[in-house]
Amino acid sequence: MIRGGELIFLREDYELNLDRSMFWDPATMAVAYLNDESASLPVFQPATVRFAEQIPYLYPTDPRDGAHWLRETENAIIATELEVGLVRLTGSRYKLPQSGWILVAKGRNALNRLAPAIRIARSSDITINEVSVHHAGGMGLIAERSEDITLDGFDVRLPEGKGRVLTTTADATHFNNCRGVIRIVDCHLENMLDDGTNIHGVYGLVEEILDEYTVGMRIGHFQQMGYDFAGPGDQIGFVDPAVSFYPVANNSVASLEKLNHRYYRIRFREKLAAQVVPGILLDNLSWYPEIEIAGTTVINNKARSLLLSSPHRTVVENCTFSSMDEGIIAGAGFAGLWFESGHPRDLTIRGNTFLDGGYGRTRGAELIRLSAADSQDEVVFDRVVIEDNDFRTFDPMILSATRVGELVFRNNLIGHSDTYEVLNPDKPVIAITRTTKTLLEGNRFETPFENKLSIDDASRGNITFRDNSGLE
Repeated sequence: MIRGGELIFLREDYELNLDRSMFWDPATMAVAYLNDESASLPVFQPATVRFAEQIPYLYPTDPRDGAHWLRETENAIIATELEVGLVRLTGSRYKLPQSGWILVAKGRNALNRLAPAIRIARSSDITINEVSVHHAGGMGLIAERSEDITLDGFDVRLPEGKGRVLTTTADATHFNNCRGVIRIVDCHLENMLDDGTNIHGVYGLVEEILDEYTVGMRIGHFQQMGYDFAGPGDQIGFVDPAVSFYPVANNSVASLEKLNHRYYRIRFREKLAAQVVPGILLDNLSWYPEIEIAGTTVINNKARSLLLSSPHRTVVENCTFSSMDEGIIAGAGFAGLWFESGHPRDLTIRGNTFLDGGYGRTRGAELIRLSAADSQDEVVFDRVVIEDNDFRTFDPMILSATRVGELVFRNNLIGHSDTYEVLNPDKPVIAITRTTKTLLEGNRFETPFENKLSIDDASRGNITFRDNSGLE
């Protein structure tokens, strides 16, 4: 259908436009090399909006919510039907894609997640064994406020013989405020329009102080509206990420009342500390899991392989990764964008194979990124061990690490592939910043790039080298 010059695809009870489109290369069955030079195909331009500031919202709104974001733009791509089944698109400011690439459109943000294949909520002791998801109009699996979940042989995989390049239109798996142990074992996750997995908590925002025991909490992200944030007895940390990712005060929940889908009243068992003021974030410390990911493959997808943000023991071993962005992001600092909480404090990445990553972006991407937004913390990641891994990618960047208490990088092979042309030849293979103690031991650097190490002054005096080859 063409409506107002915009090409729209009609499906059962919903429609999809060309927003957030990407290109897949059928030769590799992966996101196209330098996809970001050609996508997103629909370039939106500002709409004419008048007097919007006069709308009397009681509380701040999320500008990414479709009810608000769609007001600010209009389509700049014009569709013209030349004949039945043949449409010409004009107006894109991006580089034209290569002939033969396959266009995959995710659709407008806030309107493009129809339903996950599997949803787990308020449950425990869940095992999903030998299940395949070929497609979902959203995530393959999402779990919320649940504990002890095992995915064993859970696949998000293209169906054979169908000629498809896309599985799920969002993450293959996603875990919010879960606890116990999350195990992802012998799974195969491919060709998604988002991450292999994202495991994190959720920040709430203190909107107002109602009395000395009670706060009014607002949900920050529109996709978390109505979320089961906490229950009686849960331990809550009050966090100001501009200062620290560690709580400035703690308390336990006496009761939570949902007044509507975005505003909750939370009463605590003890009086509120003086640091609890409007604007501070609430982090549910009772609902973070241990993480075990083993024997799992994540390939050919948009975005990252793994996003890991639990402070409890996290082990990733004997897996294979190759995504258009990073292989693993262990991160802190998504408070202002996604209101995702948590940061790894005990992380082991062992015996994995990291193949080409960052090929969809001009900027490239590290295969492992330990990343934290600005705060005053000297240490964000307590201990990170990266050992016995095989890195083989076309670009230099293997690891960037910042504000790690103890970093061990041991017995890894840093090789090279010639799958794609090099994007960033001058960037370092390993970049270490503000790290308290670092050991580089027994690593083999077989990568051709000259800039092997970038170490800032704060880390330089605290690093130990033992038996590395090819590091000269």
